[in-house]
Amino acid sequence: MAGYIGKSLAVGGTAVDAYSKTQSDAAYLKLSGGLMTGGVRQGVLAKTADYTVQTADPNVCLVTTAGTNRTMTLPAASAVGGQVYRFVKADTGTGKLIIARAGSDTMGINANLTMELWYQDNYVDLMSDGSSRWIVMSTEMFTFPDADISATGTPHGLSDFDTWTDAIYNTGDQIVPAGTESIRLHVDLEFTGDGTSNGLGCYGRKKGSSAGQANTVALTWTYAQDTIANGDMFMTRNDVVVQCDINRTFEVNIYRSGGGSGTANLYIWKRGYRLG
Repeated sequence: MAGYIGKSLAVGGTAVDAYSKTQSDAAYLKLSGGLMTGGVRQGVLAKTADYTVQTADPNVCLVTTAGTNRTMTLPAASAVGGQVYRFVKADTGTGKLIIARAGSDTMGINANLTMELWYQDNYVDLMSDGSSRWIVMSTEMFTFPDADISATGTPHGLSDFDTWTDAIYNTGDQIVPAGTESIRLHVDLEFTGDGTSNGLGCYGRKKGSSAGQANTVALTWTYAQDTIANGDMFMTRNDVVVQCDINRTFEVNIYRSGGGSGTANLYIWKRGYRLG
């Protein structure tokens, strides 16, 4: 069968006419058992128990967890350079799909050690850099079901002004999956003034960032045209996405414009997560 791949191909450093070549003339694409061995291997691997992905396995891994956490362990990144694996949680079970590294490899921009998929059809595509890292090629912002959105905010009742304070989302009601790169939030900020302040804002940034307010995410902000009367309260709400670090922590700052003082209460609820 003629290998009509293109007008010319380089063979041993010499350009040749592809139209005159047959499939046996060049090993540009090797097939074994229906799977590509020289690039992305198309196929489906279905699992219902813990498993270590093998270098010759198909690239799509559908995992049924039922009610038990299931761990899929990646091969060493150095053994499968350029390979892309897609992991999908296939069912509605309460068990999590946990993606674990081999050796000292890392995953994503936060150098994660594991990644987790919690809900049906959540997925992530990971590509090996050929050395020691798995790069997130594709995922999306997954929405938490209503039953998993907490009823209490963290931090709750924060009233310190112009101070960056940790908001930790790896424990309690506000937990998000390991491997999370950014979190979608619903923010509610309430302020009771003393008759002088007339503006209030709330900002967020990835834990460890040195960015000032101008280069951070405005979680929410409000402004009163006139001075807020003593004892009066105004509030502002917003839905926004903020980055977090490997510990799923970001920093929050409440900023007051104008003089005087007052009492601020900040409530934050998780809404979604994105791996990365």
